[in-house]
Amino acid sequence: EEALLAHPAVASVVLDGRGKAAPFALIVPHAPELAKLLAADGAPVAADLTLRALCAQRRAAPVLLEALAPIINKPPFRPYERPATVLLDATEWSVANGLLTPSLKTKRQPVLSRHADAIAALP
Repeated sequence: EEALLAHPAVASVVLDGRGKAAPFALIVPHAPELAKLLAADGAPVAADLTLRALCAQRRAAPVLLEALAPIINKPPFRPYERPATVLLDATEWSVANGLLTPSLKTKRQPVLSRHADAIAALP
């Protein structure tokens, strides 16, 4: 997870894959960086788009996964640890919403529970 946080488009991330064919990354992106990635991919991106609107774009997750490829395709990631899918969360994780501890560590189970349906749909 720390390696993915080094990418400017990643604000928060949880990697998981228990019970799945391949790992996935659940990411809260930085809106301006995601907008740049989408624009570079040819998507029309208005300057005032919210994080929610950016995350809702069909190409957002695949474009972010492609941007992360240089990180995930080399150590410290072993081939079986590389996320095959990115799920986007448009809500910033915080202590106030119960997704971070007071020491700012991610509460994995509440974060994963928020996306249980999307995770269940993954192979």
